[in-house]
Amino acid sequence: AAGLIQIVEDEFDGQEMTFFQGVYFVVVTITTVGYGDYAPITTLGQQLTVVLILFTFIIIPLQAQTLAELIRQRPRHRGR
Repeated sequence: AAGLIQIVEDEFDGQEMTFFQGVYFVVVTITTVGYGDYAPITTLGQQLTVVLILFTFIIIPLQAQTLAELIRQRPRHRGR
């Protein structure tokens, strides 16, 4: 996701957006902190951000549910 943001939003404040800035933006957005220091400027960047947020709201609960099921199914007595 960070690489896509970097490609789509190729400039930030008149400078080329670095990969780290893309990673930072994705982490801040996914964790809903939203500092606002980086924001997509282009329409494509804004659309990509919406997809990223929706994808996160779908995938994380599914993964949490799968993890909970695996924990419930593990053997009660390990090592025997």
